[in-house]
Amino acid sequence: SLSPGWWEYGDAVSASTGFNSTIGPWDEAVQTGLLLENNILSDSSGAGLFLNGASATLVGNTWSGNSTDIWQQACSGVSTPEGLEEEDLATTEFCPTWDRMTLDLILQEKLIEPDIEE
Repeated sequence: SLSPGWWEYGDAVSASTGFNSTIGPWDEAVQTGLLLENNILSDSSGAGLFLNGASATLVGNTWSGNSTDIWQQACSGVSTPEGLEEEDLATTEFCPTWDRMTLDLILQEKLIEPDIEE
């Protein structure tokens, strides 16, 4: 989702581990994980790919004009993304000593019915 000005989420792709689940590299045998293949991740004001306690398999993606192509944080028990050697990455940050703060928001529409006088 696009979120201009929200560096931690980037403008392209964000993956974050939930309470009882982990997002890892693609596993063909069980058909689970995150596979990013032949995508264009460009011109992000933040990270082109932001992995928060998550990993992925990368195949044939195009990276250009991002502040940071890949940012991976909260790395305890998480593997480095697979396929990095074949990706044409300009800038990356893996498992820094500090993490950018992230918040999970659940938006609910609440409409108040107006009082109608007849």
